[in-house]
Amino acid sequence: MAYDDDAHEINRLIIEHVRSPSPRHIRDKDAILALTRRIIEAVRRPPGLCSKWSALREDLIKTAALTWIPAEDLRSVVNSFPDPILTLTDVTQRLSAIQEEEGHWPDEAFRADSLELYRREREAGTEMIAIAGAIREFVEEAVNSLAVIGREKGLQLEAI
Repeated sequence: MAYDDDAHEINRLIIEHVRSPSPRHIRDKDAILALTRRIIEAVRRPPGLCSKWSALREDLIKTAALTWIPAEDLRSVVNSFPDPILTLTDVTQRLSAIQEEEGHWPDEAFRADSLELYRREREAGTEMIAIAGAIREFVEEAVNSLAVIGREKGLQLEAI
């Protein structure tokens, strides 16, 4: 099991690295060194530190960490995996740790719309990982749209 988790985590880190739109970043010595360090940290993770969190659970919780998906619902889904049972405290504390590590939290401005999207997708039977990805994409697109509108308004103000 530990070997599979390590392989899955290394695979996830490499995929994350090569997702970069910049070929220069993918080949950058410093970026490769940072990736190497992250792989070593992942493999050398001491036993007992988040020991209930398999790589599959970790992927889901990391994707969901920046969404408004209710923690109780996340707990239900991750407890369907063939791993030790997690408590609500396990889930909420892991979410908080990920948000703290990444320095990002769900955006309050998109809470209501995100929860509505979540509700619709759950009713449709969409898997949790797909819902979390859809919410993240929705928020990214909304933030980008607001940035474009802000730049356009800023340009119009400067022209006046």
